[in-house]
Amino acid sequence: MELNSNSRVVFVCKGGPENGPFSALACRILSERLNKEGIKVSAIYASSGSIPTALLGCTGDFSKLCDVWANLTPEDIVGKMNKAKTTMRLLWGESILLNNPLRNLIRKNWDLEKIFSDEALPIKFPAVDLCGSEYVIFSNKNPKHKKWFSEGVLGSMGLVPFLPPQRIFNPEEAGLTYKGQKKGNGLLLIDGGFMGNMLLEEAIRDQFDVVFLIDIHGLKSTETDFNVNKSYHWAKLLRSGFHILSNTNDVRQFQLADRINEEIRIKKELIKVASQMPPEYAKYLDAVICRMDEDRLRLWDKNETQIYTVSNEEQSTLFNFASFKKHKETLQFLSAGYEAANRTLKEIGLD
Repeated sequence: MELNSNSRVVFVCKGGPENGPFSALACRILSERLNKEGIKVSAIYASSGSIPTALLGCTGDFSKLCDVWANLTPEDIVGKMNKAKTTMRLLWGESILLNNPLRNLIRKNWDLEKIFSDEALPIKFPAVDLCGSEYVIFSNKNPKHKKWFSEGVLGSMGLVPFLPPQRIFNPEEAGLTYKGQKKGNGLLLIDGGFMGNMLLEEAIRDQFDVVFLIDIHGLKSTETDFNVNKSYHWAKLLRSGFHILSNTNDVRQFQLADRINEEIRIKKELIKVASQMPPEYAKYLDAVICRMDEDRLRLWDKNETQIYTVSNEEQSTLFNFASFKKHKETLQFLSAGYEAANRTLKEIGLD
């Protein structure tokens, strides 16, 4: 599929702390190069740790976004650690850490009015309602979501048990559920990665022509330095286990999208063959094509989507957002994003 000025391009940024800085510079490089070719990015869909890329990227503030990541400290995300209070929360609280520092960091750097302006690119990000076990997707193109956008962002980053869930009252009024969809009167939001850490299926359903799927891991579970002869703290084990779980869900989603693309290509071939056959024989192929459109495959409303995976598996590692070295680790992920974006541009002939 040719990438041109008529292409509807979307960045789908996978979640995870390491994909925050990685997606920031990757999207900046891709966006700037595509714009030079007259190819405009139509939307940014993100999840969990990559949501800042959507929040600042939709208004074109990529430079500010990368600067924030480059100068980030653990205290910016979780505040000053207090062992006594952390232990108390571990035993009796709803989360080990508070998210007030993270909330302040986001509000300090975003411009909510610009995000919801007509000029901003469409963005979407998911959280999971713990009460109803369903996806809740936020969009800056739905003005009703504006009031609860902060809760949505923090909810999508709410990796339990580390960070607390977010409560939203009257979700019908907020345009997050429709009448009769759920029992009760509120949502309890946790990390979107518990159901799926990227909105690839959503992007395909929204009929984008080209998807840049941005994930430093390349949709693979990152190898760890675990040794069977050693014991490990439960937090590290939980973080690695969650990464494997969410990544497995995402790989299945990608495989489904890949299969749909293949089915569409087969359908096109059948249409081409049928057009070259006598009508008395073509009707049999037409019946098969009709089944592909109307039955379980339901291809009538689907188009083939070109998917480019932007990754840097050589630099792939897990990122501890509560304990990392300022500059060193975030700059490493930013650099990995730079390399991955330029590699992808070279592959599609735009280096």
